[in-house]
Amino acid sequence: MKHQLNLLPTEHRVILAAVRSYRTASLKDGKSYLWKQIDIAYYKLIYSMKPRLDGMEMIIIVKALRRRANLFMLLKKETERNLYLELANQIDLEKQRFQEQNNPLRKRKTASAPTLTA
Repeated sequence: MKHQLNLLPTEHRVILAAVRSYRTASLKDGKSYLWKQIDIAYYKLIYSMKPRLDGMEMIIIVKALRRRANLFMLLKKETERNLYLELANQIDLEKQRFQEQNNPLRKRKTASAPTLTA
């Protein structure tokens, strides 16, 4: 299952910058599972303003945004920090809603043959 993020152009640029810096700061060997996941999320963001992402890709974006917010906190740039944190929280909420709706452990009850009435 994938969830489509509907991003404004400014949000798209902010997320792309955060994931790009997170990607370069991550493991640089290019062989780890995390590196491959970051690459997948990064390329989906590059090619689409409305990317279809799964839960793990949304987690990567949230981590990238929060990491960038922490860097702005160290630089004492409060407005930029708040922008990145607000966007991270918004995507995190979307991820939570997506995962609640598509939880495979929550089975929907359907009518079975013995309970059907004619």
